[in-house]
Amino acid sequence: MSIGALRHSRREKERLIMTARCRFAKCDGKRDWLQNEVGSDCRSLHPNRHLVKFADDTVLLSLLSGPILDHGPALTEFVEWCDSSCLELTVTKTKEMFVDFSRRQAGRTAAIINGEPVDAVHQYKYLGTVFDDKLRFEANTEVIIKKCQQRQYFLRKLHSFGVSRNNSAPGDVDGS
Repeated sequence: MSIGALRHSRREKERLIMTARCRFAKCDGKRDWLQNEVGSDCRSLHPNRHLVKFADDTVLLSLLSGPILDHGPALTEFVEWCDSSCLELTVTKTKEMFVDFSRRQAGRTAAIINGEPVDAVHQYKYLGTVFDDKLRFEANTEVIIKKCQQRQYFLRKLHSFGVSRNNSAPGDVDGS
């Protein structure tokens, strides 16, 4: 979804319900097979419902407005496709996140996959990026800052031991 579409939905106060990470588990075969299979016939043909796939992670994005408050047939078809493709959805690892820009937030019901309710979360990490339910990136920025601080710590430790870019590795005879 582009930034323009998000701004448009924010202006319109539409509800965006995002099911984050429907993770495949117990897949028979190789990752290349999974990517080919997932990319070829697993698509959402419903308006305002999109499947985003990367390796074994899939996100179902539903742009909802008005009285519609669930993914509808798109989620059901995705679960059926997984069953027919011999892929098992791990419901305990599947999360649902609601991004709602309206002032009055409607009651939400949990999505149900194979008779089990899906946990609703306020923030979720997908492909290394932390998203929250208000689309603020403060949590993601904090994760990046922590990683930078860890790297700086190790660089300072190396410097305190006298290691620099010009030092050769132990055992190098010619220094190159």
